[in-house]
Amino acid sequence: MTSALPSEVLRVLDASGFEAQDAAWAAFLGTYNGVLLRASHSLGPEYDGAMDRYAHVIEKLRCDGFRRLRLCTTDPPADFSLWLAVVARRLSLDHYRARYGRARKSPSADAVARRNARRRVEDLLTGTDPDCLPDARAEAPDEAVTRSERRQALDAALARLAPRDRLLLRFRFDESCSATEIAGLMEFPTVFHVYRRINAVLAALRRSLRAQGIDGV
Repeated sequence: MTSALPSEVLRVLDASGFEAQDAAWAAFLGTYNGVLLRASHSLGPEYDGAMDRYAHVIEKLRCDGFRRLRLCTTDPPADFSLWLAVVARRLSLDHYRARYGRARKSPSADAVARRNARRRVEDLLTGTDPDCLPDARAEAPDEAVTRSERRQALDAALARLAPRDRLLLRFRFDESCSATEIAGLMEFPTVFHVYRRINAVLAALRRSLRAQGIDGV
């Protein structure tokens, strides 16, 4: 078992027998209950619904011998609390959709949103209006190469960000969380602190891209 994980997680995964597992799980919740509750409340302030989502998250984390937690042993996250926040919010979203249904914005809306998430970050950095971007199928070869180079440079710049800043961008662009949701999930004092940090991270990305010779950002 890798020692890169917090001791509360290792204790859960190493416990044998029901009593030892229950004790280890209670200690885990004592440390991370706030993370799980914030994720459960992120989809709505109503108490009963949030508690239903919280119970769902707890159940899914415990199922199959703590399978989701065990996945961390092969590739431990740099910040376990942030990793757990992402997992808990996705489980909360699964429960919400199972109860209320999925919004029908367009066919395969989730897949489209994920494909476009990185592009939205790039558009924010370059100041390009997404509606004015050319169809990729109509791009000249040199334009396609330039776009590919920009995306590779952006990937490298994102990889150099602190884990918390990467999670911030992930919540905002990949998960489409509102500033209010992010403030709750990541314990920002106010939504203004969320916007200020997003702007600071984007500014840092611009500087990193310019240092790599990427113009126009």
